[in-house]
Amino acid sequence: MKKSIFLLVMLFGLNVSAQDEKCGMDAHMHEMMKDPDFAKQWEIDQAKFRRAVAESINTRQRRGTMDPVVVPVAVHFPGGVESDRACLEALAQNQVDIVNLDFTATNGDANLWGPASAFYPGVVHGAANIQFCIATQDHPAGTDDDLVEGGPAVTIGYDFGGGNDADPAWAGYLNFLVKPIGGSVLGYSPLGGNLNAGSSIVLNTYAFGSGAGCSDSGIEPGASSNLGRTTTHELGHFFNLYHTFQGDSCDDDDGIADTPNIDGNTFGCPADGSVPGCDVQPALTMSYMDYTDDNCMYMFTQGQVDVIEDWLVILESQFKPNVTPVCVEIPEYIITNDTVTACNGLFYDSGGAANGSDPGNYQNNENFTYTICPLTSDQSVQLSFTQFETQNNVDILTIYNADNALDPTTILGEWSGTDSPGTVVPTLTNTSGCLTVVFTSNSSVNFPGWRANIQCIDPPAECQTIVSQLDSALPLPNAEDVIQVCVGEDITLTGSGQFSEPGGGLGAAYQWDLGDGRSISGQTATFSYDQPGFYIANLNIWDINTSVFPEGCKNDNTINQYINVSTTPSFGKTDDTLDPICFGETSTVTALVTPTPFINDCTPPESNITFLPDGNGDFYTTCVTVDCFEDGQTLEDISQLFDICLNIEHSYLGDLDIIITSPNNQELYLHRYPAGSSTYLGEALDDGTPDPGVGFDYCFSMSATTTLVNGPTVTAGNPANQSIAAGTYLPDDSFNELLGTPLNGDWCIVIVDNLLIDNGYIFSWDLNFDYSNVTTQGSFTPEIVSGSWIGDEPTIDEVNGDTITISPDGQGEFCYTYSVLDDFGCEYSDEICINVLPELIHAGPNDISVCDPVTSNPVFNLFQNRDVVLAPNPSPDDFVVTFHNSEQDAENDASEIVNLNTYPGSDQEIIYIRFEYLDSNCFVIEPFQLNVYDVPEIFPVSDISLCDGDVIDETASFDLEQQSLEILGTQSPSDFILTYHSSAEDADLALNNLSSPYNNTSNPQPIYVRIESLVGGDCYVASRDPVFNLVVDNQTSAEPAEDLVECDATSDGSLEATFNLDSQTSVILGTSDPLDFIVTYHASQADAENADNPLSNSITGPSQTIYFRIVEIGASSCFGIGQFQLRVDPVPITTILNPLRVCDDDGDGFAEFTLTDRDTEALNGQTGLTVSYHTTQPEAEAGTPSIGPSYSNTIVNTEQIWVRLTNTAAGCHSIMPLNLVVVPLPVPQPVILAAECDDDNDGLQTFDLSSVAVQVIGAQTNMVVSYHETDADAQAGASPLGNSYLTNTPDIDTIYIRLENTLTTCYAVSTLDLVVEPSPTISSLTYTLCDVTNSGDLVEVFDLSTRDNDFINGQNVTVSYHTSEPNAQANIDPLPTLYSSGSQIIYAALEDNVTGCRAVDTLELIVDPVPITTILNPLRECDDDGDGFAEFTLTDRDTEALNGQTGLTVSYHTTQPEAEAGTSSIGPSYTNTTVDSEQIWVRLTNTAGGCHSIMPLNLVVVPLPVPQPVILAAECDDDNDGLQTFDLSSIAAQVIGAQTNMVVSYHETDADAQAGVSPLGNSYLTNTPDIDTIYIRLENTLTICYAVSTLDLVVNPLPELDLEDNYVICADASSGGLDYVEVDSELSAAGYSFEWRDEFGTLLSTDAVYLIDQIGIYSLEVSNTVGSNCSTLAFFTVSESENPTVTATVTSEDFADSHTIVATATGGGLYEFSLDQGPWQDSGTFTGVRPGERTVNVRDLNGCGITSFVLVVIDYPAYFTPNGDGYNDTWNIGALSNQMASKIYIFDRFGKLLKQIMPAGEGWDGTYNGQKMPTTDYWFLLHYNDLDTAAPKQLRGHFTLKR
Repeated sequence: MKKSIFLLVMLFGLNVSAQDEKCGMDAHMHEMMKDPDFAKQWEIDQAKFRRAVAESINTRQRRGTMDPVVVPVAVHFPGGVESDRACLEALAQNQVDIVNLDFTATNGDANLWGPASAFYPGVVHGAANIQFCIATQDHPAGTDDDLVEGGPAVTIGYDFGGGNDADPAWAGYLNFLVKPIGGSVLGYSPLGGNLNAGSSIVLNTYAFGSGAGCSDSGIEPGASSNLGRTTTHELGHFFNLYHTFQGDSCDDDDGIADTPNIDGNTFGCPADGSVPGCDVQPALTMSYMDYTDDNCMYMFTQGQVDVIEDWLVILESQFKPNVTPVCVEIPEYIITNDTVTACNGLFYDSGGAANGSDPGNYQNNENFTYTICPLTSDQSVQLSFTQFETQNNVDILTIYNADNALDPTTILGEWSGTDSPGTVVPTLTNTSGCLTVVFTSNSSVNFPGWRANIQCIDPPAECQTIVSQLDSALPLPNAEDVIQVCVGEDITLTGSGQFSEPGGGLGAAYQWDLGDGRSISGQTATFSYDQPGFYIANLNIWDINTSVFPEGCKNDNTINQYINVSTTPSFGKTDDTLDPICFGETSTVTALVTPTPFINDCTPPESNITFLPDGNGDFYTTCVTVDCFEDGQTLEDISQLFDICLNIEHSYLGDLDIIITSPNNQELYLHRYPAGSSTYLGEALDDGTPDPGVGFDYCFSMSATTTLVNGPTVTAGNPANQSIAAGTYLPDDSFNELLGTPLNGDWCIVIVDNLLIDNGYIFSWDLNFDYSNVTTQGSFTPEIVSGSWIGDEPTIDEVNGDTITISPDGQGEFCYTYSVLDDFGCEYSDEICINVLPELIHAGPNDISVCDPVTSNPVFNLFQNRDVVLAPNPSPDDFVVTFHNSEQDAENDASEIVNLNTYPGSDQEIIYIRFEYLDSNCFVIEPFQLNVYDVPEIFPVSDISLCDGDVIDETASFDLEQQSLEILGTQSPSDFILTYHSSAEDADLALNNLSSPYNNTSNPQPIYVRIESLVGGDCYVASRDPVFNLVVDNQTSAEPAEDLVECDATSDGSLEATFNLDSQTSVILGTSDPLDFIVTYHASQADAENADNPLSNSITGPSQTIYFRIVEIGASSCFGIGQFQLRVDPVPITTILNPLRVCDDDGDGFAEFTLTDRDTEALNGQTGLTVSYHTTQPEAEAGTPSIGPSYSNTIVNTEQIWVRLTNTAAGCHSIMPLNLVVVPLPVPQPVILAAECDDDNDGLQTFDLSSVAVQVIGAQTNMVVSYHETDADAQAGASPLGNSYLTNTPDIDTIYIRLENTLTTCYAVSTLDLVVEPSPTISSLTYTLCDVTNSGDLVEVFDLSTRDNDFINGQNVTVSYHTSEPNAQANIDPLPTLYSSGSQIIYAALEDNVTGCRAVDTLELIVDPVPITTILNPLRECDDDGDGFAEFTLTDRDTEALNGQTGLTVSYHTTQPEAEAGTSSIGPSYTNTTVDSEQIWVRLTNTAGGCHSIMPLNLVVVPLPVPQPVILAAECDDDNDGLQTFDLSSIAAQVIGAQTNMVVSYHETDADAQAGVSPLGNSYLTNTPDIDTIYIRLENTLTICYAVSTLDLVVNPLPELDLEDNYVICADASSGGLDYVEVDSELSAAGYSFEWRDEFGTLLSTDAVYLIDQIGIYSLEVSNTVGSNCSTLAFFTVSESENPTVTATVTSEDFADSHTIVATATGGGLYEFSLDQGPWQDSGTFTGVRPGERTVNVRDLNGCGITSFVLVVIDYPAYFTPNGDGYNDTWNIGALSNQMASKIYIFDRFGKLLKQIMPAGEGWDGTYNGQKMPTTDYWFLLHYNDLDTAAPKQLRGHFTLKR
């Protein structure tokens, strides 16, 4: 058996054999594979083929039961002549018939296989389920004009492909191209052909068909190729079959399991089984895929047929559809509203195919949606439109790239007119593979429509172009396109994708890669970073096309949105900021904020392990790519590169050059050959094996001082040796060699191995740059743009930019917050702290005073002030107190006073105390004075007298201190303390000091004084006698006095009078004894207070203020003061008064006068006067008796009385006369005025009064008439009316006429009744008729008489109707009673039958349309609680009820009568009263005319949908990420159950399900590993009631298999290998089941481990038995290897300078070679072989045996060393040791014979006659026979003897 592997990628070469090949496939493919497009497509097709093979292993048994695959064929004779068409068409059909017989094993000679099969056990004659059929329909246009529909697709004279072998016009056909090829090549075909490109099978003109052919066209089958089998052969290639002799070697084969392996082609017609094969079986010479004659090839094996049928799976989707109606029935599909699945057929418009004169037009007003889907999910539908004609721009065909027409973004295009869609296929992202066609036509004109071929194709396994893009960013990027944010600051990025395919973005998945290991799904991502740094965000997009990648196709661009996250600056203070500071000091603090740079420290580049095998001048290179620096940045200074480090081991340092090369190929030597000798690097293994040792770290830096070769050594490695110690070393070349090199690019370590000595490894290496000295991409330093001190810390005195002036108010640490803002907009703050030393808490020292001792110098105790100063301090031990004589000494802490207790001081001497915290130099200086004082002196003072208060208690509040200055006299108040005491003892002892204010305790009270020096020293004086007394006197008070008033005594009114002041004295004294008090009067208060300028008792003058003073005799200081006014009042002024007249109401000459009517005239503007009336002058002067204010004259007609004016204050008066006159009244005359009609029925009307006046006056003169609404107005002459007067009182209005004498103003009032006759009462009416007659014309007949009574309303009137208001007013053209009209306004007139008054108003005639009703859909509400009742919003049916009508109101009623009546409306919220359902009524009412209609409305309480239990099998995880795609399409039916009108949607969250948003598709990829809960919304489509349930989607893991792709067994185990392999699944049978199958699907085993001893293709399917039935299917092959058959030859001439052996190995294995137990090698060629017997060993790499081959290399040794060491002690030509007759003669250089030897002998030992010959060259003559020909030969040569 041979391996059967379909995974080979063949290399096509142009093979040349001794005999010309019949098939040119290899040469053709060799050329075609040079075309990269062809090569790419070929690789894709081969991948599809491998997949088809894998999928078909278990389905091949069913193929024979299926309809055959019909392959459309076209035959092309470019050199044929049209006149020969009949012959050529027959020849074409003849060839098609042949291949149909050959491929289906129905050929006549197939029976030959029976006897031949005995030679080929296990080989089956295969039959393909295929039919080749010449196309007869839909021939390509523009090819052969002589092709006719219904005729065969046979072109004659057509230049197929322009001379090439492919013609795109004939894509979709299996093309037979018959043309001269040249040479003996019968034909050729691409291996694994593709119909899409219009490729062809090329056949020579003498190798096509059978029979005589067509001689006129030069097509004549000839000799051994006259049975049409060449076409069968080339078709085999087209269907991916190799030659059975593929590779012309037993080392290669055709990849088919049941075709025996052969090492060459077979020509002619050999007997069955006569040609040996590479294995036991002979060559299968009768196979169509060999080169035998046509009459000797007659079969495909079953394995070959399997390949053919698997390749057909690929080709089937490429067939041009519907071109072979003679071979297969073509279904027709007519557009309707439907969805179909179809992979072939014709698609028509609704008119179908044309039929005779019927063009098959579509119809008007069509609107169809038709979806066509493929039969299987892995295919796509293709529509190829061959005819198209619709009404241009009107009748539109729209094709959607989807299985529905819901999403406009999936529209592939719209077509009309003759703009044909051509070929339409789903795009890469259409996972359904369906196309949806929507056709709409208008109401006029139709056309023939279209015809399109339906075909299923494999969707292209390629990706659309997806470009991700950033749409918006917040915050916005800066000018460098970098987003700058703070730590924790939200960033929002929104992106989208540009998709090259229509609708390509549908369902696309978006994921933001944030550059820190995190990712966020969705187009918009809001995120933040919690660490400063440089980040790159990118948007990744996957579409739903999983044909290329399981996760979908992905964009291959990067947005690279750079994001810098600000770093936190460091806070501090400048060096000139003092810290600490002394308590209470003011200091300045200057903030120092340093930005923190972010250095994008490149990840140290590290290489992979690099093996350094032994070499001889060989180079080994390991490189890293550096790309993190700024573009164009170069190495400018060697300090920018810290070091270069390698982890390396090698067993011979002296073998190596170690070089580093830069990106621009600058280089420097880190170490130079040959220094170092045999010293190791690292722990090297010097054991001859390639095994790695352990590397040491060696760094090279310009800071080092020792080179590597001079470095210290340690013992290391195996075997142990000296090795350079790990460390940092100086490179041999300076880093200056690298200056100027770009930093970005490939940096490489190059190792040159100079000697054939030793090996080693580089395990890793890296470059270390100084990133503070070079700029890497992404590095940045924020800039501080502003700073400020924040907070309202009260200890800050002043802020000046970055500097604050502070005055800490305590001790300890004081911190101040400084805030900065960087250019990222980030705000940072920190505290800057200052330490304040403890407060210098102390008391001020006291001045120290002593009284002058007079007789000696004063002495002071200074130490007492130390305690005084330290007294308040809580930690006195922390403070130092020193005394000094000067302030400078105290400042400098110098010259401290030491004799503190007995310091001899002087008066007014200053001592300075230095008070300091420890030794901090924080101190204060406090001075104090030494004083020497004299004894104080008391000076005499007067008593203090105070008046007693209101309460006479002889006590008062005294200010004692007012005496202090006088008592101290000439002494300074600042030098003494003066205290007051109530006794001499208290004063002496300084007890009971009296304080001010002080209340005396006796009257008088003596006061004693003590004066004490302020400086102490016991210097004081105390009075023994009182120094003064406190005296309390009585207080005098005065009674209040009234003002004195007198009349003006002058004649000119200057207001002066004489007053007697003494008249006030008794009033002022009150009850006081005038003998004890004195009262004086003064012109000012000051005079009164000071008793100055008293006035005399009699005083003449104007009005003024008088001040009086009352004082008790003997108590002058306790006086009282008061005041009163002197007022001079004027005498009233009189005038001549007008007579006071009163009309004689009764004509008797007497009347009642109101005298006060003359008050104003009498006062004449004066104020402060009273007015009185008197009958006589004397009574007026006396002011009594007075009369009035009402007074009746006592003398008829006239009388004189007197008026008195009196000053109310002083009583001053004047008098004057007043005449009283009685005047007679006017007499009004009768008046006649006609009544008026009421024009507006308000009882009011306007009257013309102009004629009334003349009637009222009559013959009287000096009269004036006025009209008034009231008698009061008439009496008062107020509010006169005009001549045109609108009455106020309905019907009869009485007005008042005032007739007034203009001379006397006497008047009389009469009345006049104004009569308003009522007009008929009329109001506008509306007369509405519903449009029931000829409904819709809005005209009705109005019976006007039906409105008479409404207008008459019980009045005695006559009614008439008119078309205009003037006609109605004038009673012209009255209308008839029955009046036909539409809606209009007419006028009604009423005339009073008594008064003739008329009234007019409108009558609006309205014809209202009747509202249109409709059948209302039931109003449904969901029964949320299941009780059959629900609350309905009735207005939800308003729109439907109105049905577009306006001007209507909608009301709802529980019963029909209520609806008709329009009463008892309900809603808008209403709860049904009948369980489950209730009928109510809807009334539509015209808001204008009230016309209405009613209709029923059913209220239905809809029970909620009840989600039924769902069973959805767990899915198996295909990539073990816990996620899987579930097909949810089966869930809906389960959830719905028997319920109807339901729709189901799926959601990721309950919130989405409740809201009905973001529904999932039927294909759902879980996003929670293992178990993902989705929410199912079951919604009634009629009621939109819904319920939500959940479903757990369970993803079970797949069994994990780790099998080899191929296992090898040995054909013969006797050579040491195994002839079986044990394949272990490495899984436990406790949790899994196992099915091992061979390539035919036969179950072999169900164990976890399976032992295989046969080659072939095997599969293992492992299924979970616990928790799921998930299974994993793995394919592997078992191939065979064997012990090799070896041949070897010496290819060089005997005795050549150099010898070569070439060994070959044949067999079924992979082999390697060794010479004389030397190292193994892949090649069998050995050069430089030493002479003698040599053994070539060949071993199978899979352990299946070793074969040896011995051969001789004939040559002589160039030297020998006869030194007795056992090596090369003799010289001979051993290769000829088997030639017993050969002889060798040895001579010295002078030709002397020294020795004759035989090759079979011992050889020459270098002696002559027992003497050792010297070191020199010696010559020989050899007589021998040629090893190949046995001919005698001679050879002369020389060799060297070495001692």
